[in-house]
Amino acid sequence: MREIEYCETMKDVRRNVDRLDAELIALLAERAQYVAQAARIKDNPNIVRIPERIEEVVSNVKRLAKEHGLKPEIAEAAWRPMVDAFIEFEMEEYKRIKPEEF
Repeated sequence: MREIEYCETMKDVRRNVDRLDAELIALLAERAQYVAQAARIKDNPNIVRIPERIEEVVSNVKRLAKEHGLKPEIAEAAWRPMVDAFIEFEMEEYKRIKPEEF
């Protein structure tokens, strides 16, 4: 974990939050590229949403949250809707790449 800057003002806090948001967006864009590849690789639209995999991902992020000093509930609350949005994106990609299967 990187060292956290001690903030004197709300301007300092907001600057750091905005910086982190930019980093998170870059990481989410990278994640989306892998999800798009999953749509290309999978051979059945019925395996786009795999409940066991969703629970595995949530379990992993809750463990990671704990390791980094973040409440696991915050990670779970952020990840579940994000995973749902990525599943929707993957299904859209699947339909775009393999329209004949629909």
